[in-house]
Amino acid sequence: MLNKLIFSGVLPLGLIAPVVAGQTSGDMTDPVAILKKADQATKAVKSARYHLELTGTGAFAERMGNLTGDYLVSGFEGMGPKKFYADVQITKPGSSEKTHLTIGGDGENYFLIDHAKKIAYQDIDPAVIGRRGQRVMGAAMIELVHPTPFSDEINGAKHELIGSKTVAGEPCYEVRVVYREGGPEAVWCFSKKDFLPRARTDVFKLPTGEQAGQQRTISKLQADPKVADDAYRLKLPDGYKQTDDFAP
Repeated sequence: MLNKLIFSGVLPLGLIAPVVAGQTSGDMTDPVAILKKADQATKAVKSARYHLELTGTGAFAERMGNLTGDYLVSGFEGMGPKKFYADVQITKPGSSEKTHLTIGGDGENYFLIDHAKKIAYQDIDPAVIGRRGQRVMGAAMIELVHPTPFSDEINGAKHELIGSKTVAGEPCYEVRVVYREGGPEAVWCFSKKDFLPRARTDVFKLPTGEQAGQQRTISKLQADPKVADDAYRLKLPDGYKQTDDFAP
């Protein structure tokens, strides 16, 4: 799925080398065929649980800060999952201080818990999760519940099988996609076992000419996990205050 951010000035792809790094006998060699298998496998997923890490790369390595946490997502509606739950830690650039947030929504009520302030914001309007909650959901590997997860990748302008890469202990195919000539570029890692995505790295150039990007890496992936009926609902911790004000 094409990233919401529109990047420009990406580096052109090189030609595929005769021998692809890390490939072994029996591995697939056609990047479009890999993308089609990934699309088919991911379409079959209705909900997913995983641990995610979002980091900056290149010029963003020290400017972007980090986000890490556990996600549970189900279905798709509008521009994101219909139901979601995420418990994350956000680290600001150049700081070791972490912000602990929990957000969620069951399709009827939505909430954000600010653990530092011991406040839970809840309302029927999904905007209650505020700017930080939107960032948390924007970091999700949304393809795992998207109805057309890799159609943009399959129809991209250029494709390259970089080789094989191990992500969180999972052997993966590493595929580069340029979505359109002179447009955005991403490098995907798909598991060789289930063809579900394990990492995505967006790469682009800043106006200064520096190369920058962001990388999502997921681990402990469970497709269609069994969860309790209240898995996406607010559970107010002891000593916390609840309000229907919108989170900042």
